[in-house]
This record gives sequence, structure tokens and C-alpha cells, in this order.
Amino acid sequence: MQFAGLILGILSLIQLWTAACRGRYRERRIPTSGKGDQRHCRPRLIELADSEGNSRTWSGPRSFVVRRRVEEADQVLSLYLEPQDGKPLPSFAAGQFIGVAVNIPGQPSPVKRCYSLSNAPHSRYYRITVKRVSGGLVSGFIHDQLLVGGIVQVHAPAGQFVLTEESSRELVLIAGGIGVTPFLSMLEVLAKFPGRRATLFYSVRNGRDRIQRDSLEELMARAPWLRIVTIYTQPEDTDILGLDYNDSTRLTAEAIRNVVPELDAEFYLCGSVAMTTSLVNQLRDAGVSEEWIHVEGFGGPPQPRKAIREEKRQGDSSAPEPIAAAPKITFSKSGTTVTCDQPAASILEVAEQHGIELESMCRSGNCGACRLALLSGRVAGCAGQMGAVDGDSCLPCVARPVTDIVLHA
Repeated sequence: MQFAGLILGILSLIQLWTAACRGRYRERRIPTSGKGDQRHCRPRLIELADSEGNSRTWSGPRSFVVRRRVEEADQVLSLYLEPQDGKPLPSFAAGQFIGVAVNIPGQPSPVKRCYSLSNAPHSRYYRITVKRVSGGLVSGFIHDQLLVGGIVQVHAPAGQFVLTEESSRELVLIAGGIGVTPFLSMLEVLAKFPGRRATLFYSVRNGRDRIQRDSLEELMARAPWLRIVTIYTQPEDTDILGLDYNDSTRLTAEAIRNVVPELDAEFYLCGSVAMTTSLVNQLRDAGVSEEWIHVEGFGGPPQPRKAIREEKRQGDSSAPEPIAAAPKITFSKSGTTVTCDQPAASILEVAEQHGIELESMCRSGNCGACRLALLSGRVAGCAGQMGAVDGDSCLPCVARPVTDIVLHA
């Protein structure tokens, strides 16, 4: 009887342990940045959960400590951030970003920016890689004053620029400069899955701007289904063609076709507006469906061929009306009305010029944090962006007024 009781006890423990393992991971679906039939490109975000199935993710800001600073290249710095409370971190989908808020002397409130996570998911730290921007308030502070031990406020991982697990197409990753950061995370994940080929086209000025060279080369050697084509647009005398880089001409769809002949692939582009706009148009001309083109950029979203793609609050948007010469923007909560006399300026930029503070993070239409209700009027620039789910809202960081508008702000 004692022996039988012992056996039953062991079996009960095994059942409890198995149930706990099953509850350790939880999945949720998120939409993708691709257009077209979303059923074919629906990625999954895996969140680590505790033994009771409670997600470790969080809402709002969370205090993180800078544990390491690593100089990656000329004016490029990586920060390793760990939660101040010491609790494990939620996982994230490779390609996502975090919102970072820093307290900068002389600024009335924390200044926020979004940075791609440049490492594979890890339960202890997040890594961001920041390029110093000339005159950049936050990047300058991070490089010059945010030292090891410094505290920043971090918002949980977000974003739709992620790999589509349900697609078996070859991947073409196109990075311009610091736009390589989300692909560093993606490639670490892809290295574990030999079933999907991927090519990274990495364009930088020269060897001084190239980051993570040794890590990427080691990754390619370990995972032969991954390959990298490096382009130096302004090579220096010390940069050797064929050893340090593969080409020195600007990347085009034709150059991509020389490596991926059929262009029957899924494309991810991250870089400047000029680069992504040019390549997206070239890929479309080459017959690549928008369904298989995913874009994330800095400095704003890629621009459509037409200068303005208008969105009507109601009715058919196919009949655009002329853009007002100097449209007025009214913020309904404060009753403040300002004039937009710069046609290329976003609503956010106009608001900042007049000392009006609006919530914002990525400043490129990717995160949706700035979305506001559009009470009246029409805007341009939100088409296809994450937060512009209907004509009753807009993203001030990328939207421009077409007529006089009223915002719920």
C-alpha cells in the first residue's frame, strides 16, 4: 500500500508539472504591416507568462536601468536595458520596438522616442541601438549623458513590422544605415529555423558606419540559409571590394533581382523615407504585390507616387478636393486654433511649433500612440498607417491638414 501511494504521488507531481509547462506560454494574434489579404500574413506574438498563465507584459512606463553601453560604430551606440524591479521580461516578436522616455535637463517633461529592439527575445534585458543624429535632442543625450546606471522609462514592445510565420516565401530584408536594427533581431530568430531562406541587403556609407559585422558574419556561417549583401555607397580607401563589401552602387530592384531572380519573395524595408519610397515603387513596378511588401522607416512613412493621398472623414475618398492654402487646426479641448502655413509640415510639427504638447512616440506613423479623433475636416498622409483604422481618426505625426480640421485634443 505504501508503495502504491508513492507511485500515485509521483504521478500527481508529473501531472502538475506538465500542466504548469503548458501554461507557461500564451499566444495572441496581432495584425501585420502588409496590405492586401491579411489571412496570408498573420504573425503571432508569443508572450512569456508565469506558471498561472499571467502575462508578464505591462502597460504604461516601466523603469529600466542601463546595464551596458557598447560602441558599435561611428556615432552608433547600443544600450542594454534591464528592468529596475528585476522581474522577467515578456518576449516580443522580432522587429518590434519599445518606447523610451528620458528626462533631459531643461525639458519640461520626459522626451519620448521609439527604438527597434536589436536583439533576439531575452528574458533579462532589451537592447536598443541608437545612432547620433545631428542636432538630435534624445540621441545626443543618450550618447553623451545616459551612462551605466542611468534610469529610463520604457513602454512594452509593440509594432507590426514583424515576420509572418504562416508564409514560406523567401525573405528579402533591405536595410539602410541604422535601419538594420530590427533585422538584427529577425536574423537571430531566423538562424534557428532552416526552412526559410533570407537575404539581407545592408547599405551603409562605408566600413565605419557598419555595425555588428562580426556577429552577422558568424550568424551567416552558422546558418547557411541566411546570406548578406553589403553595399558601401561611399567606400573609403581602407574598404576592400569583395572582402569588406559587395557593391558600391545604390540599391535598386534590378540589383535585388540579380540575387533573387524571380522576386517571388516577401520584402521588408527599413531606412530613410527616400530609400524606402524609391524601392517600394520599383518593387511595385517589377510586379511585387503590396501584400508582400512591409515597410518601417525613420523620418516618416514612404510617400506614395501622388504627392497627396487624401482621406475623407465621410463618403468616397476618390474625389479629392484642393488643399487649402493655409488650413487651420483647432484643438477642441483647449479651444486653440493655429494656422498651418507649411504644406509639408505634419500636424505634430505644427503643434510643437505653437507650444502644444501632443502624445507621440515613433514620429513615423508606426506605433499609433499619437492617434487622435478627427472631428471635422480632411487630412493626408495616414493611408496605410497602423493607427489610421478609419476616417474618424488620424496620426498627427504623419498627417497633414488638407482642409481646416478639428481634433479631439
